Amino acid sequence: MFSKEAQVREAIHARSRFSRGLMRAGAVSCFTACIGDFVVTSLLSMLYPGYNFIEQSESLLSVSGSPVAHWVAAWSVVFTGLLVLFALGLQVAFGKTHRGITLLCWLVAIYGIGEGLISGLFPYDFVHGRLTVAGQIHAVGGIAGQAGLYFVPAVAWYALHGEHPGIKVLSVLVMVAGGVFLLLFGAAKLHLIGYRGLWQRLFMGVYFLYLMYLAWLTYRQAGKSQVRAST
Repeated sequence: MFSKEAQVREAIHARSRFSRGLMRAGAVSCFTACIGDFVVTSLLSMLYPGYNFIEQSESLLSVSGSPVAHWVAAWSVVFTGLLVLFALGLQVAFGKTHRGITLLCWLVAIYGIGEGLISGLFPYDFVHGRLTVAGQIHAVGGIAGQAGLYFVPAVAWYALHGEHPGIKVLSVLVMVAGGVFLLLFGAAKLHLIGYRGLWQRLFMGVYFLYLMYLAWLTYRQAGKSQVRAST
């Protein structure tokens, strides 16, 4: 009987260690994805002669004939994998105790797949002034990903406000600032204003900071879980 109880306790401890490891890995992967995306795209933009990251969106890095298209595709796979891992860590950290976390994780995953995998693997190509099928898939993936990302603060606020009251103000600020940059990006795509690339990157920058805040909360949750397991 003692041996069986010991085995059960060991199985519980092993599961707890795995969960904490997944939380930490997810948090680190989020930081890697967010910081890495800016580093990778900045480096690739310097390797693309004539590309202007202030005036042009990241989509143009993936067009057929781009000297960095294959690197964009490779990074898109890595970027998606990192954010999916973060979504899993977030689910393990808060899913059992906070309502709305599953939806939040799906939004993160949708962003990673839409703006990462789909946008990276399907080039944003035009033929005779019209988007190709691949270009249309790229555009739909990007829109779906941006929509998912935009609503992340609202769902996170709902899911985590009880334990983290300060998330309310931060979520509102991010959605307001991100909404403004997204509207400016849309206006630039319609050629009403300039600086399309700048508005896109400012939108991403604001939301990446918010994702990294969620990653920090996830990493902290792993520490709290370890303390509870040792008491």
